[in-house]
Amino acid sequence: MTLRRLNRHDLLTTRERQVAQELALGKSAKEVARTLGVAPATVRNQTQAIYQKLQIDNRAALVSVLNEGAAGDIT
Repeated sequence: MTLRRLNRHDLLTTRERQVAQELALGKSAKEVARTLGVAPATVRNQTQAIYQKLQIDNRAALVSVLNEGAAGDIT
């Protein structure tokens, strides 16, 4: 068994991670909603929850957190 340090993005639910990844690709809330089959308002609500959990306030910071997490996955 290999252990790794928890990253900030580990605080997110599976769906929040999906939304975060789509947003990090530069998609709009409407595009993310279409991709995931949910309402744009749901994506906006999840985006607010993601930002709050990660203690960030913009997409650039989101991309940085996701990249930080990807680097931590290397074993």
